[in-house]
Amino acid sequence: KLTNIAYSAQKKTNSLFGDIISSESEGVSESTAIIRNIRHLENLDEKISNLDNYESAASQELNIVKAEQQTDLDWDVFCEEVHKSSETSDDVVIYYSVLNSDLKTEKGTFMPVSPSYGIDYDGRGHSVSNIAVKNSGDSGLFGSLGSTEISCSISDLELINFSISSESGDAGALAGSLENTMVSNVLVRHTDDSDPDDCTISASGSVGGLVGSAGNADISECAASVYVKSTAGDAGGLVGEADGCSISGCYSGGHTEDGQYPAAVAETAADKTFDVTADGNGGGLVGTTSGSTTISECYSTCSVTGGTVGGFAGTISSGTKVEKCYSTGWVEAASDSGKEGAFAGSFSGSVENCLYYEIINERVDKDAGTVEYLSAVGEGGEEDGSKAGISPLDEDAGTYNTFCGKPDKWRDAAPYDEEALKKYYTSPTSSDKAAYPYPQYCEQSTDEDAPVLFAATHYGDWPAPEIWVINESAS
Repeated sequence: KLTNIAYSAQKKTNSLFGDIISSESEGVSESTAIIRNIRHLENLDEKISNLDNYESAASQELNIVKAEQQTDLDWDVFCEEVHKSSETSDDVVIYYSVLNSDLKTEKGTFMPVSPSYGIDYDGRGHSVSNIAVKNSGDSGLFGSLGSTEISCSISDLELINFSISSESGDAGALAGSLENTMVSNVLVRHTDDSDPDDCTISASGSVGGLVGSAGNADISECAASVYVKSTAGDAGGLVGEADGCSISGCYSGGHTEDGQYPAAVAETAADKTFDVTADGNGGGLVGTTSGSTTISECYSTCSVTGGTVGGFAGTISSGTKVEKCYSTGWVEAASDSGKEGAFAGSFSGSVENCLYYEIINERVDKDAGTVEYLSAVGEGGEEDGSKAGISPLDEDAGTYNTFCGKPDKWRDAAPYDEEALKKYYTSPTSSDKAAYPYPQYCEQSTDEDAPVLFAATHYGDWPAPEIWVINESAS
């Protein structure tokens, strides 16, 4: 009673994000959430953070519109830090309701982030690794993003060793579903020593290596090289279903063994493995398109199986325009009644200046002693692919060499198949570095301050050319 009460200095802080940077735009307070931890990423979802239920004036003024990732994030490392022991890291559970403790993930799995507000996520060239999702509904790093009224964007992010499984809904490493969203410079891949089960994206709905289902989305300079499977829907190496989208400068990378696609040389059906497996439409890059979708300067080296399948797209619908794209992968319909095309399974849109590697899809009739090659389009459009704007890149040696260019135009590659690295192609400048033999449309900026474009390097494998194709690099 004889002393004055001491007060400490007041300071605003938070336990939701690494930091919050506030600014004002046209009289409205806006905030950028700094992401330095997996928990910070999870807290972008109001179901998990309960941010939208806070009644304080400070939280109401927060108005998060951006998120900036400032370091690499690793789910396994996060789990180990939570328990301080790798032996119990699989016990980590994410609760996504403070009001109902029964709403939680399975042990050891990540909760897909689905904010109900518009957000611009800047990965700043960092990575997110080892995310495991076993969920119902749309699944990925993000479950769903954007809406007709809400726009979002995601940029400059690398996703490594993702295992996504959903009992229902759509799935993609980046997002199960996107609407009114811009995605740029995002790469999905796995490490050389990873198990295929640890780099598979699967669900019953639309599935893609990057995005399961995309509506009114702009996807540019992105790439995916993982295994993709839809048990009851469409699947694509990059996007499962694209409706009214723009996709440019992207690719999907396949997997070979000893320089060949396993499905092409397997003796039994049980031994066949594919990069893309669909119950419905399956495509090396896109499973199916609809609306006024445009796809330009993209390619795929993925192998594909399903109902209606193509090396580039399963179904190219009316209203879709595809130009300056190519595919080189093995294609095989899942049944005799299926439709298969080296470029597209079914085609009714507009295709211009597109190519496919014909000799990869060789069909041999041993009884008749004949050899044929899969046509460009399985069904629909022009039976003659050249009339539909699709032609073989290996029609003759001259066409092949003109398309491939010279070694100094080849790009760096990170193949998973060691034979592709050792036997077929090596960089003109380094014996231990592979070069991608086909053109890549994504151009890396010469500006030192520009972000590194992940799609400027080819991740995944490619088919080896037949001996009769005269490759200029050998001269």
